[in-house]
Amino acid sequence: MGDLFNDSMLQVLILIIGILTIFVMILIFLLSRKNKTLAYQILSNNPILLKGKEIEGKLQILFNSQPVEDVYLSVVRLINSGNTQIETKDYDNVYIDFGAGANILTAEVTETKPDKIKVNTQISNNKLLLEPLLLNRRNSITLKFIVSHFTRKKITVEGRISGGEIKELKEGYANVILTLSGFALFIVGNSLLKDINYYLLGIGLGFIGALLMMVFSLKSFIDIRKERLSR
Repeated sequence: MGDLFNDSMLQVLILIIGILTIFVMILIFLLSRKNKTLAYQILSNNPILLKGKEIEGKLQILFNSQPVEDVYLSVVRLINSGNTQIETKDYDNVYIDFGAGANILTAEVTETKPDKIKVNTQISNNKLLLEPLLLNRRNSITLKFIVSHFTRKKITVEGRISGGEIKELKEGYANVILTLSGFALFIVGNSLLKDINYYLLGIGLGFIGALLMMVFSLKSFIDIRKERLSR
C-alpha cells in the first residue's frame, strides 16, 4: 500500500511539473512574441437628431444649406496596441469605412498621443483614408466625424498592416468564461480527491483547472491593461 501511494505521489509530482512547464512556456511565448496590431475603438456613434412621430417632418438638419438625413456624430480612436512600432511601409490602404451610401460631412483629429503626431487623411464619400504614419507602441489618434445617410450604423477599419493585423477593441467574455471553466474543473478535481480510486484523476483535473485560471486570468489582465493604456 505504501509503495502504491509513493508511486501515486511520484506520478502526481511529474504531472505538476509538466503542467507548470507548459504554463511557463506559454507565458514566455506570449511575452516574447512580436505583436503588431492597429486596433480601433468606437468611442461614440449616435444620431444627432432622434427620430420620432412627434418631430417627424418638423425638424431638418442642413449642411452647407443643403438638407441631410440620418446624421450621426461618431468618434473613433486608432491605437497601436501591439508591442512593436507600426512603420509607414506597413500600411496597405488602411481606411475607416461607414458603409455604402454614407457620406462623411466632416472629419477632424481631436487628439493624438503623443501630441506631436502629424495625421493626414483623405475623405472619399463613405471612407476616410489614413495616410501612412509612424505609430510607436501605445501611440493613438482620435477622430471625430459627422456622417450623413449613415444607414448601416456600423463603423469598421479596413485595409492591411504588413506583418500584423487590424482589429476592434471591445469587451469580450471569452476569458471570463474560460476562467470560470477552469474554476469548475478545479472544484471537480478537489471533490474527486476524497475517493482513492479517482485520486489521480482529481489531481489532474484540479491542476488543469488551475492552469486554465492562471492563463486566462493573465490574458484578461493584459487585455484590461491594453484598454486602460489606450484611453
